[in-house]
Amino acid sequence: MNREIRARLDSLRADYESVAGQPFEHFYCPVLFQDDDVAVCKGHLVSQAFGSDLGKWTVQRRDVDNFFGSRFEAEFTTLRYRDALRGGRILKDRKLRKNLEPRVTVDGREVEFYIPRGEIPGKFTAVYAGDDTFPPVVGLKMSPEEVAATLEGEWRVEVSADLRVSSLVSLLRAAHLTAFYLLGYRYALAPGGHFVGRRLLGDLFESARDLTIGEVKEHARSHLETSINMVRPVVRNGFELQGTLRDRSFFVAWSSSGFPWALIVFVPVGETMHSVMLPVGDDVESIATYHSFLSNENESIAVKVARYEPAPRGPAWELSKKSWRVHWPKGAGNQWADEPGL
Repeated sequence: MNREIRARLDSLRADYESVAGQPFEHFYCPVLFQDDDVAVCKGHLVSQAFGSDLGKWTVQRRDVDNFFGSRFEAEFTTLRYRDALRGGRILKDRKLRKNLEPRVTVDGREVEFYIPRGEIPGKFTAVYAGDDTFPPVVGLKMSPEEVAATLEGEWRVEVSADLRVSSLVSLLRAAHLTAFYLLGYRYALAPGGHFVGRRLLGDLFESARDLTIGEVKEHARSHLETSINMVRPVVRNGFELQGTLRDRSFFVAWSSSGFPWALIVFVPVGETMHSVMLPVGDDVESIATYHSFLSNENESIAVKVARYEPAPRGPAWELSKKSWRVHWPKGAGNQWADEPGL
């Protein structure tokens, strides 16, 4: 175990003792809620592969970290490549082709393509699909005459990939670890932390760790069916949010009765932002309000902006006096349909 991990473990042990009354022996996992003598590692809160370059990490069980990284986060990171559709980059980059499996079509008919390594035969056509980084030529398996005849047609580069399950799991885990990193075991051991960590993520790990990748996705889809409204992309960022790990800012969902019932964490993925709604509060009313919101048709919530700052004598919160109403859209009919975001 390296020095950094040992030092972070000591800090977590002291934090756990301040909440639970006694220290853990090895590492009390905020996902499995177990203190086992197993290998641990530096688990990045927001995966480095997300392209956000945050560099923040906490101690994680290696088996748990590897499971979520290989089964879900590796696939979710392909969202970073949406802009690669411009300029033909997706056709020429071998890694992108493998991850996204693009198709070239004209008027709905697929056209085979390849990346030439030499002279292109006369029966095929070289087309320019260049940018400043990659070789400019792609070979279409159509004759020049066929291409000329279809120049007025609808040419498209299409990508078809269902990343919704991987996105949901990856963002839930990133938000849970972000809250754990900032708030420690005060969050993790509270009812909200137990719901997200143990019931959603921990149960998924224990029930799916030995399944194949295909089986894991279907199992996760069923396991998280009632939790899909916890996550939304941020479409309009009028609050100039930088991501909770960067600016320590959350939204706190506020009830008309004057109590908080949800903590909204912001997770950057490349140039985009996603929001994850976590339950807060340990009283019956706040927990009931949270779960009711996930399942009802209400799409408007009142929020306050909260900024967390660690302090020697305990956490310090700056809470805005003003509240705003934000739109939190939900699916209609098929709960796994694509939806607009916050």
